[in-house]
Formats: sequence, structure tokens, C-alpha cells
Amino acid sequence: MKLLLLLPCLAFVTSLFADEPPSDFKAIFNGKDLTGWSGEPGRWSVEDGAITGTVVPDSPLKTNSFLVWQGGQQKNFELRMKVRWPKWEKSQGFRNSGIQFRSVVLPAVHPWSVGGYQYDLSPGGELDGSFYEERSQRPLGVTKGERVVIQPDGERWRMEKFADEAQLKALRKPEVEWADCGIVAVGNHITFSVNGKTVMELTDHDERYRRMSGIIALQIHVGGAMKVQFKDLWLKELPAGGIEAPLAKIPADAANAGAESLRTQASNLLKTHDAQKLAWALPFKPGVKRVFPTEAEFKRFASGDAASVAIVETSAADAESWKKLAADNKAEWMLPPRSTLVTKLPDGSEARLPIASDHGRYQFASLGTGDAQPEKPNPGFIPLDGKAPDAIPTVQAGPLEVKRNNIALNAKASASSEEIKQGNTADKAVDGKGSRWCPAKGLKGEWLSVDLGKKQPLTGYRVSWESDEPAYRHKVEVSDDNQAWHLVSDASQ
Repeated sequence: MKLLLLLPCLAFVTSLFADEPPSDFKAIFNGKDLTGWSGEPGRWSVEDGAITGTVVPDSPLKTNSFLVWQGGQQKNFELRMKVRWPKWEKSQGFRNSGIQFRSVVLPAVHPWSVGGYQYDLSPGGELDGSFYEERSQRPLGVTKGERVVIQPDGERWRMEKFADEAQLKALRKPEVEWADCGIVAVGNHITFSVNGKTVMELTDHDERYRRMSGIIALQIHVGGAMKVQFKDLWLKELPAGGIEAPLAKIPADAANAGAESLRTQASNLLKTHDAQKLAWALPFKPGVKRVFPTEAEFKRFASGDAASVAIVETSAADAESWKKLAADNKAEWMLPPRSTLVTKLPDGSEARLPIASDHGRYQFASLGTGDAQPEKPNPGFIPLDGKAPDAIPTVQAGPLEVKRNNIALNAKASASSEEIKQGNTADKAVDGKGSRWCPAKGLKGEWLSVDLGKKQPLTGYRVSWESDEPAYRHKVEVSDDNQAWHLVSDASQ
């Protein structure tokens, strides 16, 4: 018997963009060639009058790569451009891009690597206008539709959610159409717009990490084959100044944006010296093995002084411990640490936890290995009753259930495609070790087949997805002879 999983993989402020730059703007792209820009050879060109970043299937990126404008450091400015993802038959897998500003070139990472503030971009506009810090010591992300203030101590507060999901979705255009993207940077205040509407506001009072000037660059992202285009790049320099004073008092209706603020969570939890709670405070990414420090290491960290908790630059020793941890657990896919959580211990020494992040959300905290930490609840059990589930099963944890027998564990598995070089093969989907299968293409119509060896009763299934985004549409079919397949669960809509 086989089971087949099929995976189709403030009010709004208006700013109207014209076809020609206004008199107070200057074009930083001539529409003909890459004069004034520098990027990785073979990755960037001009097509149809637009800067075009391309990643071909047989030459994938090993690290994010950037096309850097050679116009120098920019402080206060307004930047406008149009972006689209043209129809290209070779496009496949994960695609992402971004507009860097107030950034720096990082030649030690890669000749065309850049770190700094980013206006995030994605096909179809789902991420367009989200704020992200590329390669930052302070992993920071601000979701669209929010006005966020970061106080001098690094605490983050959501002052207002001025647009809901429906309003933001209405701003999107089909990926093949040009979308207007706007950035205004004045002092410590940043504003993003999409198609003429303000979608994000950030005011940063944290002088330790905020960026007040830097270069402008365009990104092509590690992932699948992709093509992204930029045109009508217009820049207006703005007067110096504009630094706003920190809030004297946080409004009562402001929400703590501490879902991203590990320092604050750790400081609060260390007041109770509860190691287990510290482990649970770390966000959980389903379908990915989470490697925690040993219980002893967590207890040691939790004995520290709550007032001393800080996030600092990752040291060489931190990076080495992380690398060894990943190798020991065959988890080389773990993102490298970007910074380290530190606390002072009663004996005068310090405890350190290297941390990594993904789009502003902390992913891991690790110094050692061990299985003493409690496991996160499994995704809810989906009964195979021939009916579609009421909702797409992603990471919703169900109630405690009777013990069930996992008949797929270590069964023979095959797939439509696999990330072989990364080791994300079909067998990893059913090895019970928290590893993962990833299709190489990531397109609609990918499938995973599990051979159960013989005909046997099947009462339901669980799937742990890589992320909790509601994009994982799927169907489950079963067959006795690998010829006739019968649909038993449909979550494809």
C-alpha cells in the first residue's frame, strides 16, 4: 500500500508615481546599461530597459548577491522604483529579492555581499514593503501594516497596526506587472510604500545598532532559479537632521513587539531563573529539528542576572561551538549565528547563547546538545474520513490523544524531486529524526510517496511543515497497486 502526498507547492498615505522623475529627483539608472552599478558578473544585465537580476538553474547562488549603486553613501533621501518578476520558463523554487539602503558591502563574506536595511520583495507582493535587516547583529523585522518604535534600550513597541491583511492584499499586483516601491529615510525614521500607499513605519532610537547612512543596492536571493527586474530608479536627497527624540512614556495601548525581542524575554524569564521556560520562549519552527543546549547549560544561563542580559556580536568561539553543534547533529542547514545572548553569572563569569534569525525572528539558541528539553506538541492529527479538513493542517496543536502507531516511520519513500546536495531527500520525511525532505523545484505538483509495504488500515496523518505560513496546499491519496489512487484528504484549496 502506498500513500501519496501532493504538494502544489496612521491611515494609508498616498504618493503617486509618474512615468518621468519629478524635477527634484534624479535617475540613478540610465535605462540602457549598468553604468554606475557594480555586481557579480553573469548575474546582472539590462533587459527591456530594466535592471535584471537572474539566477539560472545550473548556477545557483551560494549566498545572497547584490548589485551596488556606486553613487556613494546616502543619509536622508526618498527612493522610488518599479519592480516586477517577469514571466520566465526557467523560474523554479524559492524566489526573493530586496532593495538595500543605509547598507555596507561585506567583502569578507562575498565580494558582492551586503548588510543593512532592506525593503523586502517577493513574487506577488506578499512581502513587498516588509522591513528586514540583512546580516545584522540585531535581527530585526517589521511586518507590513505596522508602525513600530524601538526605544534606546532596544525594546520594540508596536504603536499602531494601521492596515489589516485585506487592505494590504488589495495593494498587490500580479507578479508580472510593475509594482511601485518607495522608501523615505529621514533621521531615525523609515517609511515604506507599495503602489502609492504607506505600508510600514519604523522609528529607531537604539543608537547601538541603528543605521543613519549607507549604500543602495539590489538583491537576488539564495534559492531557486529566478528573474527579477527594476526600472525607473529615482532618488531625491533630503535635508540633514530629522532625528526624533525617544518616547518619554510608552502609550498604554502600545503592544510589546517582543515576539522578536529575545533579550527582553530572556531578561524577564531570568528573574525566575527558570531554564525550562527560557527554552520554551524560543519560537518553534515546525518540521525543523531544534537543537537546544543541554539542561545543565540552560540552567547555568538561567542562573544569571536578569538586568545584565544583552545581545552582542558573535565571537569566533561562539561560531565554532555552533558549527560543531550543527555537525554533531547532522544539521548543517542551521543558519549561522548572527549575534549572541549574554548574561552575567553570580561568580562573575558569563554565560553565552549564540542565536540566529530568519526575517527578524530568532530561530535557534545553542551551545551544546541534548534531549532533556521538552518537545513541542505535534501538529494536529488529521483523520482520514474521506472528507476535506475544516482548515489546512499546518502547525495547530491538537488535544492529547490516544497513542497511535506511525506506520510510515522509516518506510521506503520517493519524491518528484529532492535537494540532494543539501541532504534533504525523501527518506528524511519519514525518518522520525526531525529532519526534512525538500523538493528541488518547489513548484506546484510536487509529490512525496511512502511505500507502507503491505495493505494495512490507515486512520489519519500528521504533516510538520517547514513554516507556519498557510501556503502548503496538499492532497493525500492511497493505493493498493500503485496504479489506482483514491483521494482520502483534500486541503488543496
